[in-house]
Amino acid sequence: TFLDGNNPKNKATNIVAFCRHNESGGRNMELNKQEQQLVALLPKGRDHPRKIKEIAGLMEIDARTVRFLVSHLITVHGCPIGSSPSNPAGYYWIENETERAQALGPLNAQVGKMAERISAWANHPIITKEEVLNNQDKGA
Repeated sequence: TFLDGNNPKNKATNIVAFCRHNESGGRNMELNKQEQQLVALLPKGRDHPRKIKEIAGLMEIDARTVRFLVSHLITVHGCPIGSSPSNPAGYYWIENETERAQALGPLNAQVGKMAERISAWANHPIITKEEVLNNQDKGA
């Protein structure tokens, strides 16, 4: 089967063709060798995600580069890559709408937390560290 996580050599030849279904949306579907390698390493489905450390080791790159490549594959190429933050944790190729919803849940929660943080920073005056620490002494 295509993109089954078991045979990267067979999958790599079909990756560009597979992602081209989004071409009408104006996305760039030409993947470089590193992007092709990463997609080939992703298992199909949420049940058996591959850890970032494992992908990084197999590709001989660091985890930060893996995260960058995944983000790029999603935002520029439209590749359906999900991540699972809990056991089992890692990246996987999204196969259906249920897996898409499961991958979007943590992202939506993260966006909500980031919005709270932005609002707090934007709406509170900047105070010194000493002011915060002095207030702690008074309340004790």
